[in-house]
Amino acid sequence: MIYNEIGNCHFALKIYQRGPIPMLSGVLSMSQDKLTTSPRNLFSLWLTSPPPAKFSDRKLFQSVTTTGNTSNPLSHLPRRGLWAMRFTALIVCALVAFVVAAPVQENGAEAVDANPEVLAMLERLMKRGSKGDWEFCTTSSDCSNNCCSKQYSGDGKLKCTPGGSQCVNGGSSTGSSTGNGGGSSGGFTVPRNAWPRNFSMDGTPFAPGTGGEASTTWCGEHFDVTAGIVSLPLLTWSKAYGSSSSVTYFSNAKLWQTMVNDICGLEVIVTGPGGTYKAVIGDTNMYYKNLDHNLHLAGKMSGMKYTPTSMSQVPKFHISGYFTGKKYSIKGGKYPYYY
Repeated sequence: MIYNEIGNCHFALKIYQRGPIPMLSGVLSMSQDKLTTSPRNLFSLWLTSPPPAKFSDRKLFQSVTTTGNTSNPLSHLPRRGLWAMRFTALIVCALVAFVVAAPVQENGAEAVDANPEVLAMLERLMKRGSKGDWEFCTTSSDCSNNCCSKQYSGDGKLKCTPGGSQCVNGGSSTGSSTGNGGGSSGGFTVPRNAWPRNFSMDGTPFAPGTGGEASTTWCGEHFDVTAGIVSLPLLTWSKAYGSSSSVTYFSNAKLWQTMVNDICGLEVIVTGPGGTYKAVIGDTNMYYKNLDHNLHLAGKMSGMKYTPTSMSQVPKFHISGYFTGKKYSIKGGKYPYYY
């Protein structure tokens, strides 16, 4: 008889899949060849039927669900046995409903493949050694900047070289197209390790609408001559992100966006002949190792006594600077510093 009672799951599952409202309202109905009475009436019959004399007549039960015969085959079952049977059937119904309904639930977010460039960079970061910039080394794995090279050593000896491209791996020197450069100092690492925390290089001016410079930066933001922004060489950044050529929106939009998210808005403190000033990375330049300064900031850094109106007015100067570890949003061309 439990088998017969489970037959009621046929419409109980329909009610489950439609939700509680059809069960309460009795609006749900089955097709003519399955059931001629409404699920609400049959469900009520099932719950309230008195006990039958015997419960082995399977054909009589089937006549209720297939021919519309509403005679009660359960009218003589002992009430205790009837409710025990119903309780068992309800448990089975619930289990069947769960199994049936589970596959039709809405799908969640799909898993996506990780960016292979990021994975490769993380792998290189994991392999880095503890030696700092310009310390003697034998292989790139000795260095925190992951580049052991003679490239800029000056004495022909292997040293941990920030920004190096002729890095030694396992005792042999290989040209690097993955940008294993830069370094760390004081526990802070520049994104993708393109640069060490501290740097020293020539200072140069730039301005919107001059020398091929547009009024929109590499970061994709508008600027004018007052914005307190500086820029570092794009090729060096690009190598650190796994590209052998300069990355732009037009050459590799996906990688460009990743770089923009990491780089643009990084705060630096720069000291030059005219004093020490704060700025953020707001652009990139095409030089090899120059720090470009927006026009008004370049005037102050170089020690000018007046505000320049053209790049030709800015004298040559040299700077030293460092990344503070702070980062600002520059969305919409809004900068934390103006000069």
